Amino acid sequence: VSGVRLVEIPVGDPQGSDGPQKTISLPLELVGDQEYFCFRVEENYRNESIVPGDLVIVNRNGGTHDGELVLAREGEGIKLTRVSGAASRIEPNLESRILGKVVGVIRKFQDN
Repeated sequence: VSGVRLVEIPVGDPQGSDGPQKTISLPLELVGDQEYFCFRVEENYRNESIVPGDLVIVNRNGGTHDGELVLAREGEGIKLTRVSGAASRIEPNLESRILGKVVGVIRKFQDN
């Protein structure tokens, strides 16, 4: 498409030992000038309309607010969760586990 500026966004665990192994090109107008990455979802989050195989677009440095969907470390894994005032009072280290705010989803439809 003419006139669309693209930016390369890393795909994978942003804090993984080897770092992201792939990138994806997204329009600059979609992600802006902040630090983003994509993460492939492996679990079903039907309440969020996110299914295994979807890529979530995560803003690493946007801060989070009550009710927002975030990507966070949980034990040895990484999960999607909603930020809530009650959760942050129950889990005081929740903020330190948050990798970023989910701002979009990319889904490939299955070929039939």
